[in-house]
Amino acid sequence: MKNVIIIFMIFFSSAIFSQEIFSNATRPSASDNGYLTEYGYTELEIGWMVEENYWSVPALLKFTALPNFELGFLMSGVVNHIEFAGKSETKVGDFGVQLKSQIFRDPGMAVALLGRTEFLENKNNRFTIYSAWSFHRGIFQLDATLGGVFHSKSFEGDKSFIYAFALTPDFESPAGIYIEVFGENSEAFKPLYFDVGISYQISPRFILDAAYTAGLNDHAIDWQFNVGFTTTLFKLLN
Repeated sequence: MKNVIIIFMIFFSSAIFSQEIFSNATRPSASDNGYLTEYGYTELEIGWMVEENYWSVPALLKFTALPNFELGFLMSGVVNHIEFAGKSETKVGDFGVQLKSQIFRDPGMAVALLGRTEFLENKNNRFTIYSAWSFHRGIFQLDATLGGVFHSKSFEGDKSFIYAFALTPDFESPAGIYIEVFGENSEAFKPLYFDVGISYQISPRFILDAAYTAGLNDHAIDWQFNVGFTTTLFKLLN
């Protein structure tokens, strides 16, 4: 009996330590997905974003403290650099915090809700609320994000509707690609964008990515390029 117990404990311990953990990358697409970081683990998303006369290093640190709740801390730019009228300025970006809750999941579908607060430099804080829907159909996954943006102070365009739809074929390989349409709609502006992105899974816990975005109307920026990675770091909870 003692030997049986020892064998069971060895098997059980091996199953725990051999459990494969997968990163849940939400960058560099504008759309989010209905999934969370692995329970108990921390995860980092960071990259380099460049557009005309501007570049930044956006970052998001995520931690799933409860099975269905993920806490996130974000920076619009660990470093932001802007050039304007022959002058340049480099500074730290705005800080934010977010809470994401997965409210439904089955093998073919996941739904999450997210609330975010960003503490802007001008003390006009920005609040974002959206739902993230993921539909997996074997050969592809569709991610849809729908929500709104609000501000603590009133100005023209202080409220807007945001949307994003991304289609990702499932190649069953470390390499991936997606195409996406996203935009924002307010009284003052209605930018519309198209982007295409690629990813490569170095390991289940480390994913490289890159994306190119093109503006589709006069309210949108002409172009933007992103490159970065997502990595699962360490486990904080058993």
